Amino acid sequence: MQQQRENKANGDRIAGLSTAGGQRRDLLSVARHLSGDESGQVLPWVVVALLVVLGVAGLVLDVGHAMVVQRQLQNSADAAALAAAESLSTGTYTTAAQNYSSASGDKNAYSGVTVGTPNVTPLCLTTVASWGLSCNSTNPNAVSVTESASVPTLFARLLGKSSFNVSAT
Repeated sequence: MQQQRENKANGDRIAGLSTAGGQRRDLLSVARHLSGDESGQVLPWVVVALLVVLGVAGLVLDVGHAMVVQRQLQNSADAAALAAAESLSTGTYTTAAQNYSSASGDKNAYSGVTVGTPNVTPLCLTTVASWGLSCNSTNPNAVSVTESASVPTLFARLLGKSSFNVSAT
């Protein structure tokens, strides 16, 4: 009998069930003791979630800014194409398109955005030719203007993307 009590006491000590003050700990209190204190467990999750939300918000701002610049670039390309179309009969359509493009620096210029030289393409459209406007390689009846820009990023730069390229025709 004495041997059984000693074996039980040794087994309890090994399992973490040793008696303290004559009272035996139950299995639940041992599990709590082994797992440690659980207070503050939500703090790391809140930090991770906050970083994810701030990262997504930053990317949304960068992409939104690029979309606004693309829309403005489209307006500039439309204005340049209209100015060029008005100058088709005089043959100065390339100069007119460049004067009204966002690369000109005055009428449709943007600050902080690098805008390339517009690509002015003379066209011979059959629809317009049926209206009685002749077309040949030196005398086009339509014109297309394509503009492109490089929009710098603020938050996407942290992920290695320093700029977005946008274009409009």
